This record gives sequence, structure tokens and C-alpha cells, in this order.
Amino acid sequence: MKPIILDEKTILGAISLEKIGEHIKPWRIFYEDRDFFTPDLLNGHAEIPAGVRITFETNSTSIRVEFAPSQNEVEFDVVIDHKRIKTVIVQPGDTSFTIEDLRTNHKKIEVYLSQQQQVLLKNVYIDENADWSLHKSTRKKWLTYGSSITQCHAAENPSQTWPAITAKELDLDFICLGYSGQCQYEPMIARTIRDTPVDFISLSAGINIYGGNCYNHRTFQAIIIGFIKI
Repeated sequence: MKPIILDEKTILGAISLEKIGEHIKPWRIFYEDRDFFTPDLLNGHAEIPAGVRITFETNSTSIRVEFAPSQNEVEFDVVIDHKRIKTVIVQPGDTSFTIEDLRTNHKKIEVYLSQQQQVLLKNVYIDENADWSLHKSTRKKWLTYGSSITQCHAAENPSQTWPAITAKELDLDFICLGYSGQCQYEPMIARTIRDTPVDFISLSAGINIYGGNCYNHRTFQAIIIGFIKI
């Protein structure tokens, strides 16, 4: 088998990609600015690749995905031409999975990463004699910001979160900035959204702000207005 190129053109839905040795770590913030996301990198959820997917086109009849081992079970979804064909659950310590017996025609392949666990990618392989190319999308881009309701930690599988379903139904490319237990309207998130080229932005205001009593009548309107103005 031979590898495809993994970079910002084949790993979609991430804000930034960090190279760690032979692995690539997708982030949902600009990882170079991580020290400013105090106190805890959004409780670690900025490192969980909700909505991130490997996307390319190929005529290969098989693909192999390689990644760093995890201490937890990790789910991946394999979607071909917008139809989910398999949910793969890899066990702790596993470093790859293979999908075989795919159609020989040229097709769009998406591998959705877990919306629950960190994933460090290593390689994606296709058949030695197969061709592959970038998926050239003309769809408009949508970014959605929210809490666990948007990260969809409890969704049945990675491609069945509500942002993924909505993007499919409305024919959009999407970025999910849902962070479980967060969505506190930090200025650093406003700057992240400002610096990410998209066509549409949706924001969820409330939930954990109310639950954590983070703002009051005086400050809530001000922080929301300031966030939107940024």
C-alpha cells in the first residue's frame, strides 16, 4: 500500500494541525496560542477532534488508517459519497484499522475522527496501484460554536452529530467549535473564529454560562456584544 498526504487540505474541520514526531494532532484552536486558553485548554476539549475528518477521493478498494495508541476505545466513521458505511471501534493500544472491498470507482472518502477522544494521526494508505486526489469542494463553509450540545460527546458515532447532519442536509462544509462544559465566550475563542475563513457563523449563548453563574445582568450582554464585535 502507499500513503496519501495528510495536511490541512486532507484533514478538514480542524483549526490547526500540530506535528508531533511522526504524528499529526488536530486542534480546534490555534495550538500555537494554547497558553492563552487558561486555565485548562477548555478542559482539554480543544484537543478532541469533533467534526474533524480526513477527506480525499480515490479509486482504491481498501484504505488503512494509522494513529497513535490510546488508553481508551476510539470510534471512527468511514463515509463514502456522503453515506456512512462503517463505524470502527478501535481498542486501547490499537494503532490502525483497515477497510476492504470498496468499490473500484472514483469516490469521495471521509474518515470522521472521534468526537470523544484525542486522535493523533500517522498515515492513511491506499492500494499500491490506486490513484487519489484532493476533494475540491465548492460548498460554503459554516462554523458553529457551543457547548457539549454542539460537541455532541454522547452522539452515537462521529458522523452523526447534529453539526455533521446539518452540514450534510444543507450542503455545507463545517467546523465544530463545541466544547463540553465550556462555551463561556472567552475573547480567545472570538479571535479564533475571527481568524478562520468561513461563510456562516452560528453561536450558542447560555447553558454553561448560566449553570456556572459566570456573568450577571450587567456583564452578560456586554460580553456577548464584545464577542460578536470581535
